[in-house]
Amino acid sequence: MGKEKETALPKNIRQIGEIRGAEKICIEDYVMTCIHKKEPQEKDGYLGIFYGEQRKEEDGIYLFLRGILEIPDGEEEAVKKELEEQKEKYFPDWDVQGCCVIGQYPTERMKLAEKLNPMSMQLIYHLQEQEENLYWTVEGCYKKLRGYFVFYEQNRRMQQYLADEFKEDRLKKRAFRIKRSKASAKKYGSKGRKERAAC
Repeated sequence: MGKEKETALPKNIRQIGEIRGAEKICIEDYVMTCIHKKEPQEKDGYLGIFYGEQRKEEDGIYLFLRGILEIPDGEEEAVKKELEEQKEKYFPDWDVQGCCVIGQYPTERMKLAEKLNPMSMQLIYHLQEQEENLYWTVEGCYKKLRGYFVFYEQNRRMQQYLADEFKEDRLKKRAFRIKRSKASAKKYGSKGRKERAAC
């Protein structure tokens, strides 16, 4: 029985807060990276869907959150289609396990997420002003959890999603560097370029 408990959790983990009760929430590190990269960008709120798997052990339920996708704006059918395409592209083998809310988010969008997949409201991770809260749904009521685990693994699917999702940021930074470089060259002229090259 002890061995079963040991194998329930990944080898490389970090505990955040206190773990009490039957629900053990395990969030992969790349998923947390995505959440914290989104936080400063989302003044109008962010709503994402967690993808992963659930495992039931003798000592409780283990929820492994291995991927996350942002719920786009739009009508129900368009949102549903885009999410299905994104899931097939990045996380084909994982199922909806909960949702992530950053800041304040319109209730109607939350209802849409629940309508698209009721499991999206099983677990709610809420981050606002750097304060995080975790809620588990029990028969329509929300139970606040005191802690969770962050685990580390070779998560190539989430790595790919991060690379694609934040590609635009990298392109903007690169364009800014090129623009700054051109402005500097114009300011100092060819003499300045030769001096800097010599340096």
